[in-house]
Amino acid sequence: MTKKYAALERFLHNCDRDRIALSFVQIENELRIELPKSARSRPEWWGNNPERHVQAQAWLNAGYRVRADRVSEIAYFERDHN
Repeated sequence: MTKKYAALERFLHNCDRDRIALSFVQIENELRIELPKSARSRPEWWGNNPERHVQAQAWLNAGYRVRADRVSEIAYFERDHN
């Protein structure tokens, strides 16, 4: 687990829902994770490839995949049942 995104991984790991939407502001304020500018400007930042994106390890290790709407600044996490 990447230490910077440990709070997100713990949050998702303890989540009992199959789907959860978190605004970027919620991630920053409630989980105390400072998202980089690239989270708002580059769609690949929210990719589900842990080899290319260390932050992806947080949601993938917790059993989720993500897609993000950068216009509304919301990340949609969905449990990966595979």
